Amino acid sequence: MRRQRFCCSLRLLSSPSHCGKPPATANPPVTAALSYDHILTRIQKIFAELLGKPEADIDVTKPIESYGADELDIVEIIMAVEAEFGFEIPDSVIGEKQSDPARKALTIQKLARLIANSQP
Repeated sequence: MRRQRFCCSLRLLSSPSHCGKPPATANPPVTAALSYDHILTRIQKIFAELLGKPEADIDVTKPIESYGADELDIVEIIMAVEAEFGFEIPDSVIGEKQSDPARKALTIQKLARLIANSQP
């Protein structure tokens, strides 16, 4: 069920016509360095699409949990961001449990900085 929900959630990003099976790739891994602003905008778009909110209503400095994202929503957001950028986000950044302080402090801005700083 989780894989199906993830696949269906990515339809806006990759338009798979086969829900129930994981897409081959949502987007190819990033090969050229992207600007921090570009990364931030892409993550904001993913976040808005998966939570069904307008991009303009998303404050990138607010904790992700403040938008009512539950455990599964956060996992989907992280998986979609990882697929978008071809980058694995360490557990230390996202926290292991919902009560983890890292999870409570997780913001779109923090994810964007992590990805921007990890580029060659």
